[in-house]
Amino acid sequence: MAQAFRSHPDGHLTVQLAPQEADLLRYLIGDVIELVAVPAPASAVESDDPFAALVERLHMPSIYPPSDPAARRLLPDASNDPELAAEFRTYTEHDLRQLRHERGLRVLASLEDTNPLRLTVQHAQEWAQVLADIRLVRGTRLGVSHDDDNDADDESTVAHDVY
Repeated sequence: MAQAFRSHPDGHLTVQLAPQEADLLRYLIGDVIELVAVPAPASAVESDDPFAALVERLHMPSIYPPSDPAARRLLPDASNDPELAAEFRTYTEHDLRQLRHERGLRVLASLEDTNPLRLTVQHAQEWAQVLADIRLVRGTRLGVSHDDDNDADDESTVAHDVY
């Protein structure tokens, strides 16, 4: 079973994970990574030019909220006004997806390091953000709306325990 994260005088943190805990985290992080993967527009032209990519995104039609409730939790509307929310999403969703995706990949890669894991403060912050993403996704899929919501049926007991 995982031990608590421990801080050290030089500022880094360590955590010891059992192999099955690391496997579970790999699965959960992979789920988030897949959920936020940046969908390629049908008309996208391959380009290494960031300006061309921005112009391409600006000419795409408004981006609609994701249909998956868990993805909507990670990529919420910025306004109750659908038109403003769509405009904001057009300018921000791609970058937010990319940020969450890359952060998830870095945390996933760190699980391949030696055990115990040794994390810098910055990497520990990324871990906290990825764990929060996992919690949002799992909670949404379980229908948990409050921390004290413990109405799990027998089929979801393991899922609630993971949450």
